[in-house]
Amino acid sequence: MSTADSWLNTTSTLVTNDVILPLVPMTEKKVLIIARCATFIIAILSILLSLSGKGVVELNWLAGNFWEPLIILPLAAGFLKFWTNSKSFI
Repeated sequence: MSTADSWLNTTSTLVTNDVILPLVPMTEKKVLIIARCATFIIAILSILLSLSGKGVVELNWLAGNFWEPLIILPLAAGFLKFWTNSKSFI
């Protein structure tokens, strides 16, 4: 349970600070509300995904299909010392 709690907290913080806050500047109170809503939404999506009836291997494969294409290219570019910016990443 502690690990799941940590993952939810980390994910909601990343969504709030790295995705929403740069797009829409807001007060700390609103940031906290957004983080709580993000935690709730991510938790509900996680529960629905776990109840989908798929096995652990299929869920790992599904997560890899979303994660790997986004990470492999910038990681390889970094190893090859190709400096880039956010515009070229997108």
